Amino acid sequence: MPASLSSAGGFAASPLMAMPARRSTGVMGARRPALPMLPGMGPATTPSAALARSYYTEGEVFGTTFMYTTNMMFWAGIVGAVAFRRNLIILLLSAETVMLACNMNFLFTAAYLNDITGAIMSITITTIAACETAIGLALCVAYFHMRSATDVEALNMLK
Repeated sequence: MPASLSSAGGFAASPLMAMPARRSTGVMGARRPALPMLPGMGPATTPSAALARSYYTEGEVFGTTFMYTTNMMFWAGIVGAVAFRRNLIILLLSAETVMLACNMNFLFTAAYLNDITGAIMSITITTIAACETAIGLALCVAYFHMRSATDVEALNMLK
């Protein structure tokens, strides 16, 4: 394992990196076959091969995991807004989930690229989400006091 992946306290330190090595014997005691060599994993035979990267960097490994996580959060918010579109509170929570996923995406990209623009966008999105939550919940409370329901279908009666 490269030193950059096993160093503690790196960009995204993980307890998975401190896992023990793969056992050489199986459950029944038989010797396991060696793992196949992937391109770039063997010993460096040429000077250009010594400079080639054999593993992904720490940021790339955890970056893709983080991007997949925020992507799932984003689509969970979209599906929640579509599937539960009759309940006003669920719609607000789904919008917050989508904004949180975008916010986390901007923050990770800013950290990965070492750029402040993503952090500025994250602060902007957080401000917009706070305003949207305050106004949305105030309207939801006012509507609930009038109709004793949070059904979105009857919102056109407020005209």
